[in-house]
Amino acid sequence: MTTPAHIPVLVPECLELLQPRVGGVYCDATVGLGGHAEALLEASGPDGRLVGIDRDRAALGVARKRLARFGDRVTLRHGDLAEVVEILDAVGLDESAGGVDGLLVDLGVSSLQLDSPERGFSFQRSGPLDMRMDPDSGEPASAFLESITEEDLTRVLRSYGDQPRARRVARAIKRYLAEAAVSDTAGLARVVAAVLPARRPGAVHPATRAFMAIRIALNDELGQVERFLERFVHVLAPGARVAVITFHSLEDRLVKRRFARLSQVAPDAPADLPLTESQRGRPRAEVLTRKPVRPGAAEVARNPRARSAKLRGLRYLGAQVAA
Repeated sequence: MTTPAHIPVLVPECLELLQPRVGGVYCDATVGLGGHAEALLEASGPDGRLVGIDRDRAALGVARKRLARFGDRVTLRHGDLAEVVEILDAVGLDESAGGVDGLLVDLGVSSLQLDSPERGFSFQRSGPLDMRMDPDSGEPASAFLESITEEDLTRVLRSYGDQPRARRVARAIKRYLAEAAVSDTAGLARVVAAVLPARRPGAVHPATRAFMAIRIALNDELGQVERFLERFVHVLAPGARVAVITFHSLEDRLVKRRFARLSQVAPDAPADLPLTESQRGRPRAEVLTRKPVRPGAAEVARNPRARSAKLRGLRYLGAQVAA
């Protein structure tokens, strides 16, 4: 398999937010093919360290080759985004050991996944209905779609893809899987497009939203983000900076709300809980991006997949201390 061209998004903007320093310790919790990690290691040289985590072993293999020149400054681990606390604890970088100086998360689908037909993420070329971020774990999309009810599939399409005519699309998908001798990504895209209005010139393919919704549900992508956001502060050193890139409004909303909550006093207390002045303490974090940072026109022209990217940043102030 030929390694696809990999263009990491918003690299200068990430570096500006994270402000990597010589000798710093960083974590790329979705290292992918290693583009952002490479930039962080270069900026923190000659002795900055980085732990890269990814749930896709094939991506880790590519990242390992790309980052080989940095030697033992790099540690790569297989795991989910939600496991970042346990993984950093295992390599001696949890909160009790001082934590990391910077944390980067890129929630996009990698070029390796999109451009490899056998992974089943795209319908540009025919491939099996797989779509798993971790091919060694869980069921492929074909099994997921066969087992889910038409009603539940309709909810998935509406909730995660904002899919027009979601019930009609769900019915067509279920019928296709029941009748097709062999199901594949091209066939799935065809039946989805057949029940939707013809696309205008230049518009995205009618099946794009359905594929995205199925992928999000299959890989529990929002659940992964939620569990990460609940716990990520436990791997941060005081003053650490965090950068999160999202490509979907649901992910961005989760990040925005959690960052805002951490910037308030008593961030982990229920919002309606009355607190005395001594209990209020101080915020645990400072939001660095009032509005999300978006790629410029030049970057989108160079890399169209960057067009929906949004970057948010946070500076960790430390565990809450009572006033």
